[in-house]
Amino acid sequence: MIFISILFFIIISFLLIRTWPELSIKNVRYNRFIDKDIVFPNEEIVITTVISNHKIIPLPWIEMYSELSEPIKYIDQSYKYKKNINTNIYKVITSLLPFQKVTRKNKFYINKRGYYNIDNIRLTIGDFIGISKGLMNIKSPISIVVYPEIKNINDLIVDENEPQGEISVNRFIISDPLAIKGVREYNFNDSFNIIDWKATARFNNLYVKDFDFTSEKSIQIILNVQCNEIPWADNDEYSIEKGVDISAAIMNDSIESGIPVGFSTNSILLSDNLIEEKIITISPNTNINIAEEILNILARISLLFKVKVSDLLYETVNNYKRDTTFILITPYLDEKTIEIINEYLYVGYSIKLILLRGSSNDYLLDENIEIFSLKELYYDL
Repeated sequence: MIFISILFFIIISFLLIRTWPELSIKNVRYNRFIDKDIVFPNEEIVITTVISNHKIIPLPWIEMYSELSEPIKYIDQSYKYKKNINTNIYKVITSLLPFQKVTRKNKFYINKRGYYNIDNIRLTIGDFIGISKGLMNIKSPISIVVYPEIKNINDLIVDENEPQGEISVNRFIISDPLAIKGVREYNFNDSFNIIDWKATARFNNLYVKDFDFTSEKSIQIILNVQCNEIPWADNDEYSIEKGVDISAAIMNDSIESGIPVGFSTNSILLSDNLIEEKIITISPNTNINIAEEILNILARISLLFKVKVSDLLYETVNNYKRDTTFILITPYLDEKTIEIINEYLYVGYSIKLILLRGSSNDYLLDENIEIFSLKELYYDL
């Protein structure tokens, strides 16, 4: 009798081992969802996972395994960082009785702006004696957009001519040539075409027309991600991230001041969509959706570019009138871009320049252009 029982157990175990890989995964359902898909860095996200066993056979051992981008970090669940692939490995062990459903809620955050796809998860279902396993590779896609943190513009950049001065959006807005409120003494940043020759002759000193600001003025932010003439030679992630931060800060200040603001970039956006050939452009506006539109693009900025900085600048400026102030944020300047800047300045356009790192040919720029630099780089000089 004992022999028969042992033999029966061996046969059942053998059959179980042979059939378990297919039997274990049959009628197992897995799903997950999150409470929000648009967040700022380090904002808490709740993910709910639901796993169910729709059969009479219990599942004594289930391992849920997923590989997630390094910036994604669970708050209430352990993980292991895999340095060679820059990935966090998450493993969770559970079990399921017949016709049982288990719901888990976990919290995590993402500490870097970007566009994240949380996709595949692998279920490993072990048998009763730990010999055979069933494997399930499940597609359960979740997309999360992480906006860049909105910082104070004065913590990011300085005016090279006035490094101790406060920077506000009014500093970026050009004055209205139709709203002359008086005259003032000339300074070296002034253009010669605004000299008031009558006042100059009267006081025997150079005087210029003093213009007023008007609410019709607008700002177009232009973020260039080209870092070198050769596309793959110099992908400067640090500089691009600073450019994203500066763009978000100027956008936020403009909206709070009621100044129409737009955005253009030559970056190939991080997305699940096909690459668009056209430059990404949002026209200046003050509507309630403009911040979300710009932040959504800033979240998806990559280090790869579609067109050169010279083409980006030319196509953007060429689409707007002279009542727009253009702020070019760039880690790289070539001679063609400088030539375009100088030509547009000469015919009365307002272009401001924010350099994300030093440039060897900025001496070719028109002396009237206003240049801003990264604060940390300026004070390290």
